[in-house]
Amino acid sequence: MANRKYPWEKWLGDPRTVIKRGVDYNLSQAIMFQVVKNNATLRRKRIRLVDTNDGLIIEVLGRREDAKVSHSNKTPLTT
Repeated sequence: MANRKYPWEKWLGDPRTVIKRGVDYNLSQAIMFQVVKNNATLRRKRIRLVDTNDGLIIEVLGRREDAKVSHSNKTPLTT
């Protein structure tokens, strides 16, 4: 099993997690904000992120449901 840099199951498994820059991560705030969002999307989690200047608050709001793709053009194709 690959060694992971961050404990995503824990951070995105708890309802609210506070992570601190310099303790839990060493990236810039903007980069870590995006990294958390990307990992939440990969794990189908809806989250709210709060930037506290020296850390991030991750609030898990629920699971992301499958997006229903709506096709407005119902015209049959003919060849």
